Amino acid sequence: MFCINCGHELPEGARFCAYCGTRAGQTGGAPIHPTPPPPYPGGPAGPRRTTLWIGIAAVAVIVVAAAIALPLILLRDEEKTVTDTTRIVSTTSTTPKPTTTRSTLASSTTASSTSTSTTTTVAAAGPPGDSPGSWIEMQIPSLTDPVSEAAVSEEAVLVHTQFGDKPELQAYLFDSGAIVKLPVQGSDLWSVDLQDLLAVWYESKFDTTSGQPYDMHIYAFSLPNGPKVEVVGGGDRHPYFPQVAGSWVTWTEGQPWNESPDEYWAQEIWGVEINSQGSPLGEPVVLVSSALASVMGDAVWTYSLSPSHLAWENAADHNGTRAGTYLMDLAGGGLRNLGAEVWRPSLAEGVVVCWQNGVRYAYLDKLDLALLDPNGDFPAAAPTCAAYYRFTNGAEHPYEIVARGYNGGHEQLLTYTSLPPWFSAPISTSASHIAVVADEKLRLFKWQGEATR
Repeated sequence: MFCINCGHELPEGARFCAYCGTRAGQTGGAPIHPTPPPPYPGGPAGPRRTTLWIGIAAVAVIVVAAAIALPLILLRDEEKTVTDTTRIVSTTSTTPKPTTTRSTLASSTTASSTSTSTTTTVAAAGPPGDSPGSWIEMQIPSLTDPVSEAAVSEEAVLVHTQFGDKPELQAYLFDSGAIVKLPVQGSDLWSVDLQDLLAVWYESKFDTTSGQPYDMHIYAFSLPNGPKVEVVGGGDRHPYFPQVAGSWVTWTEGQPWNESPDEYWAQEIWGVEINSQGSPLGEPVVLVSSALASVMGDAVWTYSLSPSHLAWENAADHNGTRAGTYLMDLAGGGLRNLGAEVWRPSLAEGVVVCWQNGVRYAYLDKLDLALLDPNGDFPAAAPTCAAYYRFTNGAEHPYEIVARGYNGGHEQLLTYTSLPPWFSAPISTSASHIAVVADEKLRLFKWQGEATR
């Protein structure tokens, strides 16, 4: 048996392709992680924005265009590397013990078709995920399995599912309990994102003969009734991995790097400002143009968008730009290098989390990296906590997914998964919700603080 996307031979009984992540036997080309079918063997998986990590078999570096132009040549000798000497939680080789642990596994409550709350409403006593309280699992039985990926906001959860050989997008609205089916016409769909009630996604058609997608588009849809709006696409454009935050929608476009096409992709990050319906307000601009992403083995490249900032990885030194993770202020064009060994950034309002010998975080007004968990990886940022993967050494469920607050030390184990994070869908977070896809099922959690007295 061979993978329909990348053509690699699959071992007997394999559920997913080890090279591109496509589900075995799938005919539509929709992988479990958002990776475009590569024109060369090999390649990685990915992450996302405020909460989302988008990994891909290719990537981009830094040259700012249009209104956000900022010549890199001015920064080459002046880049400031963030120190990690403040607010260190722990530097031991084991996971720091939380000061408050509410439960071993998240408890569960069943949501009716019109409500997602428990029978007793309690007031949050402190920051979600960083104070006394618990992450309570929400059950939404009407959503279709299997689930490939999900995105969550404070108003809804957006789920990419598969109905036969057809991809589907479904949204569950928290206030009304309604389930909305979004209009998808393409045979390929992935990389979903959600801000408030505005959904964005990648959609294309798929040529099973060549094993390549075509007629690629980024769409936006304002829940619950639309309209469906084309953000970019068609013609010769190859946009991938959309993210939405604030007044921006961003995406990537790239190709194998000329100097070493077997090792790196050179990928641009594009963006366009939008209105409340997702319609572009002007022409797209190149925000980042010259980042490199490794395509060797299980390498993963990440970029992340928040309303005020853009963060991305540069996998190798290139044209005077150092390897590491970069952070850009979208309003002022300011640029910072977070460090040569800092990877997998994820942005939320006022904070960035990343990996540097463990999960670390920094507030954007200070940018002093602090250690959150030395054994964590692939984090997703929320304003007051982070959710991430941790290796367990267990045979049946080798990875656990945890949520941990930045300051209060509150930690809670949410669930386990058998798939490694680089072959899994991105974790998605909002201020008080976490959405996880574990073994093809949606696990949705809402923060419930202890009642104030």
